[in-house]
Parts: sequence; C-alpha cells; structure tokens
Amino acid sequence: MFEKQIRLISEFQIQCVLIGSFAAFIHGASIRTPDLDVCYSRDNANLIKVVEGLRSVNALLRGAPADRSFILDEETLARGLNFPFVTDIGHFDLFGEVQGAAILPNALATPMR
Repeated sequence: MFEKQIRLISEFQIQCVLIGSFAAFIHGASIRTPDLDVCYSRDNANLIKVVEGLRSVNALLRGAPADRSFILDEETLARGLNFPFVTDIGHFDLFGEVQGAAILPNALATPMR
C-alpha cells in the first residue's frame, strides 16, 4: 500500500523516521490509515530533498481552501511543522515534531534504502 511513498523517500534520500499507523503496522498492529506519516529532518539540505520529492508527485496541501495558494518550497516548510499532502502516489503527511516521542539522534542520519 505504501510502496510508492517508501520508494520516493529512498529515491530522494529524504531523512525521516516512519511514524503513525504504518510504523505500528510494521510492529504488528492490524489497523492502518491511508496516509504515510513521517517525522522529517528539518535541516535545509533535507528540506530541499523533501520539496523535490513532493513536487515530483504533484503534492497539494490536503484540506487547503481552493482559493488560497500554497507554495511548496523550503521556506514554507521551514516556517511550519506539519503538512498533510495528497499526491499522485497517495497521502503523505509530514511532521516536523512528534510530541511525546523521542527520536534517536542518528535515526535521521542515514537515509532509508
């Protein structure tokens, strides 16, 4: 179900940690939601990769009013934290921070393969 999103992360070498229902599913949970949730590294080099990856799949901000424009660029991502997107490959949700969860420092150091 999330193969294309995982490939996108790998192809663009986006530094992130899988969270949410898909991460729980990997660990044995039986329920999944239709979106892939990731906690992404917010350094500028990674923001560039995130933007390039999301643009490649025509990402649009999910739930945004149609009469408002959303500029998908590094500056926008740097100014916010959490962004729900709909893309050509499914829903892809970015979380800049996950309250109550500890992310190991080197968990974000190695891109997923």
